[in-house]
Amino acid sequence: MIDLDAQERARPRSPRHEVGGSVRVLAALVVGLLVGGVGASVLRDHRGQQARDSAVALVASPTGGLETGGSNGGKAWVVGQLMVVNAGPEPVTVRSVRAQRAGLLLGDDGRSVTIRPAGIGWFGVRLELDCATNFEPTPLTLRFWVQTADRRVREVSHPVALIGSSWLDTGLRMCPRG
Repeated sequence: MIDLDAQERARPRSPRHEVGGSVRVLAALVVGLLVGGVGASVLRDHRGQQARDSAVALVASPTGGLETGGSNGGKAWVVGQLMVVNAGPEPVTVRSVRAQRAGLLLGDDGRSVTIRPAGIGWFGVRLELDCATNFEPTPLTLRFWVQTADRRVREVSHPVALIGSSWLDTGLRMCPRG
């Protein structure tokens, strides 16, 4: 007959068995720390690359090179080159540039330009102005549509001083005298 109420005596564990268990727990802890550290490093690197891929830093300046211009009625226009410098860490493709405020309208020629980091891109632009406008000395804010290395299109802006520029001076000289 088997007595179910009887308890089996606990066998004493050998010191070697206790050390082996401790070593396994310690090894699992070390492996967990290593995997966690590597995973955190990979995640940090990935987030850093994402930040670099989405960064946009442009500097723009109207150049002295005017191609043509004219006037019609009370309006004048000039066609010239806009220099754009990519001050960001990755190449960008500038798809469009526009600006508008009272008496001024600036638009690009429809070409996209890819600019490497620390590189320069050139845009053909047309500046139209209303000759009756008294132009303020505040900079004109250019709006750029830029595709970044992460393939997203972003809108960024950059102020450009037109007062004293060859663009505005030439445009005003083309205004009809009345």
